[in-house]
Amino acid sequence: MQSYRLSRHNIIGTREGMKTHSCLTICLLTVAILVGCQSDLGKNPVDVGSAPDRVHENQPDLQDKSSGCSTVSGVVLPGVGLLLNNLTSQAMYPPGAVLSSLVVSFSICDPSMAVPASKVQIYGSALNVLFLDSVRVELSLMDAGLPSGTPENSQYSVLRLNEDAGEWVIHQTGRVLSQRVRYSFLVNGTYAVSLTGMLALDSLWTVTGFIGASGGTLNLLNSSLAVWPGAVSQTHEFSFTIVEGTPEGVPDALPRVYIFGPEGLTFADTVLLSVPFIDAGDDGSGDRIVHLYYYNETNNTWMVQPNPVRTTSEGYSVQLHHFSRYAFGR
Repeated sequence: MQSYRLSRHNIIGTREGMKTHSCLTICLLTVAILVGCQSDLGKNPVDVGSAPDRVHENQPDLQDKSSGCSTVSGVVLPGVGLLLNNLTSQAMYPPGAVLSSLVVSFSICDPSMAVPASKVQIYGSALNVLFLDSVRVELSLMDAGLPSGTPENSQYSVLRLNEDAGEWVIHQTGRVLSQRVRYSFLVNGTYAVSLTGMLALDSLWTVTGFIGASGGTLNLLNSSLAVWPGAVSQTHEFSFTIVEGTPEGVPDALPRVYIFGPEGLTFADTVLLSVPFIDAGDDGSGDRIVHLYYYNETNNTWMVQPNPVRTTSEGYSVQLHHFSRYAFGR
């Protein structure tokens, strides 16, 4: 406003000393300057409304979705392990995790964006860092966001946030032991823990690995998942889990459930699941199975998947078009 007032006073002073100008000219000039100054003053060189909010660990909009985070950081050196303690939990980086020194961080947050009633763990400011050896995590029930009275052996799923799609996908599964939640990862990112309660677990086995466009195989117990070249166009962190227990809703089901991740992943070409009789819980006392069922999350029912199950002298094999929960039945 100061520049505007100075201009206006100069115009008034000029009017007193310039008798050759008409009142109409002075008025028009004054109006022009007034409009110009107001236009300039109305411009804001920084649009505060569009400026990005402060972000935490390079997580967009986390401040909008979180009531707060507890963060610790450190430096991982080649050949030297690192233990990060945060609240009542810890992240353990093995000695062979990196080839060069790297700053790492471990955050525990309370965001509403997470799986309901769960907290979120964020690892590293560079979310795409791939470690050479798995980082192992141990969380207290409180830091995982699970109820303090969660019973031993309760099943949980570890979910990873797909930053591109903005969706949570299954990373691993496990069960509560000694009131602790445990999982591991090879890639920095955002993780959360959720109780699944799908089965009362007796045993659980799981394995993870990265498979890209060139294909690969995940081996678990005596079973395997073969991903042919071209089945996926980019690298994914695959998981293969076998849970001991008989699923309800599958006719004459064998006592195993097979869980694959990323959940919902579909393939350009089928992948091959091979399960020997011993891993399928088939003791040979009944008729051989004839179907593989998948769990439809939309209507919460088990449905027959269309590809036929092949029976060999050693076990079963079947082609899969997408990832889900599966079980053999009749």
